[in-house]
Amino acid sequence: MAWGYASLVERLASRARQVTALPLFVNAWLDSEIEMEVEGFAVGGGQVPGTYPSGGPLPRVADVWTTAAPSLDLLVPDLYFGDPDTILGAFAEVSRGLFIPEQRRDLSGIGTAFLAMGQYHAIGISPFGVDSAENSEISPLADAYRLLAAAHAARKGSAAGGGSVGFHLSDAIPSVTRKLGRTVLSLSRLAGIGVDPAGAHGYGMVVDLGGDHYLAVGRGFRIELHDRDSEWQVGLESVEELGSDGSRARWLNGDETAGGAAILHPPVQRTLSPFPIPMDYAHTGISQFSVYRLPRHDRAAEVVERPYHRYKANEGRT
Repeated sequence: MAWGYASLVERLASRARQVTALPLFVNAWLDSEIEMEVEGFAVGGGQVPGTYPSGGPLPRVADVWTTAAPSLDLLVPDLYFGDPDTILGAFAEVSRGLFIPEQRRDLSGIGTAFLAMGQYHAIGISPFGVDSAENSEISPLADAYRLLAAAHAARKGSAAGGGSVGFHLSDAIPSVTRKLGRTVLSLSRLAGIGVDPAGAHGYGMVVDLGGDHYLAVGRGFRIELHDRDSEWQVGLESVEELGSDGSRARWLNGDETAGGAAILHPPVQRTLSPFPIPMDYAHTGISQFSVYRLPRHDRAAEVVERPYHRYKANEGRT
């Protein structure tokens, strides 16, 4: 079935290639097992040949599609259900680039967008039904577009940078570890003190600007920093909250950085906390920070001793 569909699509794609240089893609209805039933509508399926929507451009038959339809540029997923990390990784591996032509427009979909753009370097995402939503429904999505634009500008403008990472934190994945060069980022959901984070979404992207400088965008997360080499410790040298135009909005310190221990981005949705000291939710969602590194105690002693011995050896000289 995959060969039959791909052969037909190639006849169309090869003709289209004669008149346009625009990227050509075909989107896949995923064959994930989905615990949802809608009368008269196939939400998921196609695992059995001969049943709709089998034969589509799924990763397990990608070699058939790329062979039978070489005029296509991309094989892409309609991403509404399933594990985004697994699905995005699989399509990024078999396609010439990653694009999401259909996805959810809610907080779950926003998290998928940051994961796709930051971690798998997707060329774009397209939430479904934006034009039919109320403004209140898609205000977090509008905010996400603003943050993604800031990250894209930083990544594009940083020739010395070392790439980016993206993440989506949820009940299924409440914390995750990412690596940028020698820096290890421990990411977890951020909620107010005493607030149960269940059901909350944290999402974002961190861009390496080079020289131990980074840009973080997103909502609802906490970042703690470590070095790949356990002999070294990492500290926050400075943290700035930025506006969408890149201008400095605030220097952050104290409680705003957990006493210099973490980057804190409040969630997009406010939650009432039983703790008498409230969390500050006023944040643009964009932070630029720099780090410093110090050796652990045994190596620190060695570093301190060497200048001392040099001084004693030269004592009395001008």
